[in-house]
Amino acid sequence: MIKCNLAIVMAKKKVKKQAELHRMTLIRKNTISDLYNDMAAGISFQDLDAICEALNCEITDLLERVPNPPHDKNSD
Repeated sequence: MIKCNLAIVMAKKKVKKQAELHRMTLIRKNTISDLYNDMAAGISFQDLDAICEALNCEITDLLERVPNPPHDKNSD
């Protein structure tokens, strides 16, 4: 699965509030909140680019692939 590390990157860059990132990027506050809380189902390339530009980071700083949890065969 894909994990979003926006909260970690914001802390490293000393961007303390989601509202500050909203002002920097003009990305919807709900979108930023979903990304910050690692709850987003997807993100546009345009938003990714804006975040990377604002936080002076790379996409690989924001997103990482982690192994999926094992599938429980008994849950089918």
